[in-house]
Amino acid sequence: MNMKLPRTSTAGIVLLALLQSSCGGSNGSSDNISGAPNIFTPTVTIDTNGFNVASIPFSASSTGVLKWKITGTDISFQISCTTTGWVGMGINPSGSMTGADIVMGYVTTGATVEDMHATGFFAPTTDITNHLSGVSGTEIAGTTELVFTRALDTADSQDKVLVAGQDTIMLFACGPGGADNFMTQHQHKAALKINL
Repeated sequence: MNMKLPRTSTAGIVLLALLQSSCGGSNGSSDNISGAPNIFTPTVTIDTNGFNVASIPFSASSTGVLKWKITGTDISFQISCTTTGWVGMGINPSGSMTGADIVMGYVTTGATVEDMHATGFFAPTTDITNHLSGVSGTEIAGTTELVFTRALDTADSQDKVLVAGQDTIMLFACGPGGADNFMTQHQHKAALKINL
């Protein structure tokens, strides 16, 4: 299910903070959103289902998890955070909001997940064509998880091309508990480099 965001929403503020800065909490981020992001390289493990797993320790009580697996020409993601609010990720080699390929979502009675892009430091725009498939989400025991698949190369100028075996800058954030919308500012954020 997709929900269109009005251009006048404050989601741009949320994503600006997400995409322009590094990890919050104990990871020593800077909220200087005018500069380049601090990017960290997490330890990556592989789970029993063959997903690569990168954990993002925001604080003693909150963790983000980014999982991905490439199958043929598709990549599947599972993103989760210790929150009952929204979870989001972005892709941009520069680590900047401008030009980022974004996915955000939350769970109420079902999962609401958007395929989006940012053209500047304001609210992101829903892509003309939604390239997400297999979309689902859960909210269990204070953790929200979104699951989706997309092509490595969607042949869409609003999406970034992903290449297996290549270092990629991923942007990650989550909203505070109960923020089942795209209007509330992030509670935690990170910019990380992973090898697909």
